[in-house]
Parts: sequence; structure tokens; C-alpha cells
Amino acid sequence: MSSQVFEFDDPFRPIHEYYALFGWLAAAILTVMIESVSNVNAAAYMLFAVVCLVMTMWRGWRAIHMWHLQRQLEGVPVSFMSREELTGHMDGHANEIFLGFGFPWTQTEAQMTHIVRRTDPDRLLPPPEGTPSMGQPWLHGIGMSDETPIYLPLDHTAGHMLLVGTTRAGKSRMLDTIIHQAVGRGEAVIIWDPKGDKGLANSARQACMMFDKQSDFIFFHPAFPESSWRIDPLKNFNRGTELATRIASLIPSETGADPFTAHSQMILTNLCEGLLMLNSKPTLKLLKRFVDGGPEWLLVAACEAHFEKKVPGWREEVAPYIARGKGGKSDRDLCIVYENYYREVVQKKAQSSVLEGLFSDFTHDKQHQQKMTASLTPVLTMLTAGSLGDLLSPDANDMGDRRPITDFSRIIRNGQVCYLGLDSLSDSMVGSAIGSMFVSDMTAVSGDRYNYFDNQNFMHELTGAGQPREEAKLRPVTLIIDEAAEIVSDKMVALLNKAGGSNIRLIVATQTIADFAARLGSPDKARMVLGNLNNKIVLRTIDGETQKYLSESVPLTYVRHIEYSQATDAKSDSILSFGYRLSESMKETEVPLIAADVLGCLANLEFFAQISGGHIRKGRIPILIDAKKPELAPAVSYTPNAPDPKSLHIH
Repeated sequence: MSSQVFEFDDPFRPIHEYYALFGWLAAAILTVMIESVSNVNAAAYMLFAVVCLVMTMWRGWRAIHMWHLQRQLEGVPVSFMSREELTGHMDGHANEIFLGFGFPWTQTEAQMTHIVRRTDPDRLLPPPEGTPSMGQPWLHGIGMSDETPIYLPLDHTAGHMLLVGTTRAGKSRMLDTIIHQAVGRGEAVIIWDPKGDKGLANSARQACMMFDKQSDFIFFHPAFPESSWRIDPLKNFNRGTELATRIASLIPSETGADPFTAHSQMILTNLCEGLLMLNSKPTLKLLKRFVDGGPEWLLVAACEAHFEKKVPGWREEVAPYIARGKGGKSDRDLCIVYENYYREVVQKKAQSSVLEGLFSDFTHDKQHQQKMTASLTPVLTMLTAGSLGDLLSPDANDMGDRRPITDFSRIIRNGQVCYLGLDSLSDSMVGSAIGSMFVSDMTAVSGDRYNYFDNQNFMHELTGAGQPREEAKLRPVTLIIDEAAEIVSDKMVALLNKAGGSNIRLIVATQTIADFAARLGSPDKARMVLGNLNNKIVLRTIDGETQKYLSESVPLTYVRHIEYSQATDAKSDSILSFGYRLSESMKETEVPLIAADVLGCLANLEFFAQISGGHIRKGRIPILIDAKKPELAPAVSYTPNAPDPKSLHIH
């Protein structure tokens, strides 16, 4: 066993080397002086003087080392970096992400932290000047001499990233650097920000300006409808049932499977399938119209489309039914006529589950229908009320509205940068609902990208057709979710599962782990989310459960310390029978590499990173300096948008 295991030296002790240094230096000077006035052999004096000088240098080196080490405990001031300098860090690191400056956190740093905590950390802080510093700066000072840029390989981000930190600890500044680099690499960047942080929006736009991509910046914010792009959260799907589930999942429910939710989902499914039968795109506005007013108009149009396609000469056959049914003067009268005709004639020739579902809704008792959809109506109302209706249900044929229309599939395909503010501070319920629908839409996009990529590879291996996997490259996507607890759901778990294979890397930012548990209603479900986040960046966090979870995820190590004991022994049989014992021993204790309570002592803009399969780094984040502050609302050139021919619909 190495003798180093039993070596121990308190690096924060008084620097006793000073006394030895001056002693040896004084001895060297005195020796030279004596030699100059004596007749003794000069060689012996000079040899002894050289020995004294060597010892002076050795002790001096030790004293300087200890002084430098202790001075580092004052920490490092906040550093700033221009976007040009950050771009310089990207040179030669095209396949890596720059996270900041730091050093490996090993047993040595854990040992030093243990020693400081056994003493009084406050005595290590410099005297406060003005406002006291936030956190304990000595945590980063421990390894300042080994500080280098921290890079995370892009290949390692397929497992996504968790960014944890309390308010004002530096999460947004970390996201600034990540956004800048993602834009510089030509990736599609999508930012979901429930609270609507102006800093993130401005940072994303500054990055676009830096890389001459101003026209690729997309801005969405319900509080600024006149400057927002229009985004349809129902744009991307594979089946109509997906859209119904996407909306029904927003209905408040204790179990998610109560009769009201199930009935609402059935109605939405029937309406979506009916619209798709007419080759019409389901939107929130259309669905609300049919839920509130009934499906009569849709049912009539769907019946005529089905009859026209499946029943030649149906108009002559249905004429007697119309004559018996009050002449079909209204949509409701026509629905009754078409139902009779379908049941008696068409059903035997060309059955349609879509029409039968719509007929079921039409014939359902209206009062009971209203009771069963009492929870659905408020959801559709809040997503279509006021200016939000036009933002989330864009009409490409409305030439009076010149705001651009887009969707996540198109954003990714064009490599654009999209900032989505959900305005949860003003209206948390609506912001959460919008965020949940965006998550579902992105999950559909991710699944389509994953299936397309695998199908290309499969077809190439099977038949030699299509592109091989090496050539069929998917554009990388960086998806940033700030304050993720506002929109976390089962759909996000599915997105985390699928996104890695579709080349979408998620960066999930939150303040505490408890936020996930409270939102999902179960600590176990919160662990499902966290289990899909392989890389962790932890800024200051004061929540005990969060500290414990993150500390438990790092390896264990051993720390050493000296224990002293003393005892006296006195006997009554003799006045001189008195004893005294003093002993010291070195003890080892197994502890996490990062103690839980240390996470609550981090200074602003400092972090611990667990990346690349368990590598631990202690780092600090530089603050990006923008050339100039842009306006919050981006200046965009509004042009009418035609419907996208490459939509994700699969009918």
C-alpha cells in the first residue's frame, strides 16, 4: 500500500515555513559574515552557507506554495467574455460544447473541502466590501491553479442535460453560451421559456446577428401578439387520435381516465377524423366551433364526401329521403336524412367508422353532451380566446394577417432559431397548456424523424435503395426548456425517450427536483424524467431533497482527518499518583465526492458538472457581453405564407 495514503498535511494551517525560511537565510548571512572576519578555512564556511541557501530556497518554495494556495480561497471575480471570444473557443472544437472554465473534482478537492468544513469557512473569506459576496468563493479557489476550459463532446449530449439552480444562480447565463454555440454550429435551436425571460430572447437574437442569421430568428410570445409568429400546435401528427389525446390531456383530472375526459376525447377524435376526411386541417378554432355548436355542418360535408366517393348515383337515391325529411332545409334536417340513408343503404355497401362516430355525437342527448364536455369547453376557450386564437390557429388563407406562419417541423428543416415565451407569469394555466401542446407536437416531430431515419437505413440494407445511414444525416436540434416544471408531463418523458435517436438534444432547466414531483404528482414519475438526463450541471441549490439526489448520483470517496484526544488519570492512594495522556490519530471516512450541503454554498455563476458518463468538473460561467442590446420584439419581414407542402400529416 502506498505511503501516501497515510500522509496528511492541513493546507490551511499557519505557514510555519516562514520561520524556517528566515532562520536558514539568517544562518547563511551570519556564516558569510563570520567567514569574512575569521582566519578559519573559508571552504567549510562557504559550503555551509550554500547548504543554508538551498534550505532557504526549499522552504521558500513551500511557503510560496502554501501562500498561493490560501490566497486562492478568496475565489475569482466574475469574468466576462465577448461573443467573438466565445466563437474563438469553438474553433478547433466543432464537435464539443464549451461549458466554462474549471477543473476536475477528485478526491484531492473533496479532501480539501472536508478540511475547510471542519474549520470555520467564514474565516477564509476576505473582508466584505460593500455588498457581501453570494456563496462561498473558496469552493472554486481550491483548484484554481488547474483551471482549463471545460468541453462536453456533442456525442455525449444524446443523453440530454439537466440544469439545476436556484433563482439568480446563473442558469440563464449558462444557456446564453449554449445557445450561441448551437447557432454557430448551424443547428436548429428551439427555446421554450414559460416565464418569458427577455434575456434569453435577446441572447438568441444576438447569436443570430453574430452569425448573419437574422432572418432565421422566430419570436413567439402571447403578450406580444403583434410581433409574434403564428405557430400551430396541431400541425404535426400521424393519426387524428393523436390530436384528440393532445387536447384531452389538458383537461383537469385526478386520474386522467375519468368518464368526462374519456368522453371528451371520443368527441375530439370524431371531429378530427371528420375534418381529415374532408382533407381539412384540424385547428383549435374549428374544434371549438364544432364542440360548442354541434357537428351538423361537418357531418353533412363528411357524408356527402363519403357518398360521392363510395356510392355512385347517391344523389338520386337520397332524393326520396330528402322529400320525406322536410326537404332538408337545414343542416340538422340533412343530418337526419343522411343518417337514415346511410343506415338503410350505404352501411351495407361502404361502412365508415368516421361517419358512425359523428352520427353518434349528433344523436346524443344535447343536455347530457354539454355536461360531459363541461371540462373540455374551458380548455378550448382559453386556447382560442382573444389574440391567442389567431396565434395558435393560423389561417394561411387570411391575407389580412401578414404575420408569418410556421411549425416545429419547418423550423427544424430550415435550421432556424425559435424563441417561445409562454407568459406563465401572467397566466400560468394558459402558459402550461400551450407548453404541453408544444411538447406533444415536438414529440410527433421527433417520432417522425426517428422513423424516417431508421426506415432509410432499413430500406438501404434490405434492397440497396435509399440513403445509407452515414449519408442520411438528420439536422441536429438543440431544444432548451427553461423552468421545465411548468410543462413537464408524460409526453415529455416520451420526448426524452425518443429525442436521442432523432438527433434532438434536450437541455432541461429547473430550480428543484421537487418541482417535477409536484407537477407530475409522484416522486417516482419525477425520477422517470431525471433518469433520462445523463448529464447534470448543478448551480447553487438550497432545496435539501435536490441536494441529496444530486449528491447521491456521484461516486463515493474517502477523506482523512486528524483526531486528537487527551486524558488525565489521578488516584486517591497517593498524592503523586497523577497521569496525563495526549494522542492523535488519522481517521478515514467514506463520503460522496460532492457533499450535499456544499451545493447550497456555490457562488453565483459557479457549478458542478457530472458529464460524459460520470466525470465530475467544478466550473464557473463567464457572462457573455453583447455588442448592443436588441429590441425584445424582433423586426421581421412579414410575407403571406402558403400552406407547407411538406407537412408531417400521414392520412
